[in-house]
Amino acid sequence: MNEKSLLLVLSRDKETQNYKPEAHNLSVDEASAHVRKLEAEGIAAAFVAQYGMGRHRASDPRRGKPCKQIAEDFAKMQNQARSGPAQLEEDPASVSNNEPVDE
Repeated sequence: MNEKSLLLVLSRDKETQNYKPEAHNLSVDEASAHVRKLEAEGIAAAFVAQYGMGRHRASDPRRGKPCKQIAEDFAKMQNQARSGPAQLEEDPASVSNNEPVDE
């Protein structure tokens, strides 16, 4: 299997709403099956690419630093997506429109 296409399955903890690694070094079919199994048990799950890291060496994905980092990054992306685009905090009247000023 191409190491660039390896996937990590994440589940969301119902109480804390944090994502945690469930399985890693999976193919698309394996990851899809794992997500379906978790969702059948009422657990929210997703799979993501193990970006740029190749095959993870740790046997338990919940203990490996790369898997934990990917889970944290995924949670941040989810939070940003839910909060929407950043709002300007400046007073609109203070923003320059680059028009010449008469003195």
